[in-house]
Amino acid sequence: ASLIPAATSAIRSTGKAQFMDGPVLEQLADLESAYASNGQKVFSREFFESLTPHEWALWFMDDGSCAIDRSKRKTYKTQDGSPRITACVRAMSPETREALRDVLIAKFGGDVRLNKRQVLSFSKEASINFLNHVAVGVHPSMDYK
Repeated sequence: ASLIPAATSAIRSTGKAQFMDGPVLEQLADLESAYASNGQKVFSREFFESLTPHEWALWFMDDGSCAIDRSKRKTYKTQDGSPRITACVRAMSPETREALRDVLIAKFGGDVRLNKRQVLSFSKEASINFLNHVAVGVHPSMDYK
């Protein structure tokens, strides 16, 4: 909430996680129309192509991750030490998932695959390029991602 001073919110905790509930921000009001009648998110390829590094960072901080080995508190890495990103896109329509995947490949290179669980998996090249692109917008409290 401190990142957006005009927003009032309520923070609640479940013991394992904290949630912030607040009003829809005026800047995001247009996105309310992005939900189809079946509850799935629907965005165009052009929408994804127009995202800024900060907007990609917001999406990553919400739906993306670099898996963490909770017992050792370190990020899983490939043999050469590079991170791998995954992002859940289950809430998106099939067409939106494909558009997102195509834009990610075009913008960040490498390979981005959609598995049957509706999770995008980034290749080493795509992961590194993406993380370098969004680093300016990732809040320090989200460094674990």
